[in-house]
Amino acid sequence: MAANFIVADPIIGVPVPVSQTYTFNATAGSPPPFPLGLQVQAVDNQSGSSNLGAGRFQFCQGYSTASAVSSAGQWVQVRGNTAWLLLHAQSSSRFPVGVAAGPLSNTNVCGWVQVQGMADYVRGNGVDLAAGNPLYIIAATAGVLQTVASAGAQVFGAAAPNSAALALSNGSWTVQLNYPGLIGLSALI
Repeated sequence: MAANFIVADPIIGVPVPVSQTYTFNATAGSPPPFPLGLQVQAVDNQSGSSNLGAGRFQFCQGYSTASAVSSAGQWVQVRGNTAWLLLHAQSSSRFPVGVAAGPLSNTNVCGWVQVQGMADYVRGNGVDLAAGNPLYIIAATAGVLQTVASAGAQVFGAAAPNSAALALSNGSWTVQLNYPGLIGLSALI
């Protein structure tokens, strides 16, 4: 069962699921429902041992063209308040990295990006995952990470808390996030 994070703080009122996305038209006077860049604490409302606890999410606008996020769990690079699909060509960048909680498919779509806490919906390349091992941007598949080393493409602040044989058809990993980012060099590790 996948996490079911609900915004807990600082939002008061009806709980908002972080997987929800919104469309808006700022030029027509229809702004996003939350300020872009807002960071909130969310809690997983699953019961039992599947509960992932709390996580931190940032409200971002989607991007158009090939860098749009098509599904939850894809890795993104946060540039200002915009979530761009994480590409291998961006490995020399120092922008923060996170995991989209919903599809941010265009510039008029906004939603949440997870930057801290446990996430069990993260897109991986479908191979075994070893606890604590580094994760890397895949050159051939945007928005997906791999365990195979790729020079300069390591994502810091993201690791699997447990080893797992990945036989899942959806390719989802459980990853612990702690404000992930890139080292900002084209070739290092």
